[in-house]
Amino acid sequence: MERNIAESLMQNAQELNSTLNKICQTIEKIEGEELKREMRSGVAMVMSEAYFRLMHPIIAAHPDLDPDIDQSSGKD
Repeated sequence: MERNIAESLMQNAQELNSTLNKICQTIEKIEGEELKREMRSGVAMVMSEAYFRLMHPIIAAHPDLDPDIDQSSGKD
């Protein structure tokens, strides 16, 4: 995968992650525990798929794009 494409995809994946976190915050405002649990489960499935099908292959090809690594020190 070309680096510029990997960078763009990783940026989009990070934006997706941010949006999903906002969705989770909103879900917490729901009163019904069962509905809240179902919705959180749905968000978790989306997050999992996004990581394993999108982010993981990018990180495998370009380890320096891993958002969990502190780029200033090279350590996580």
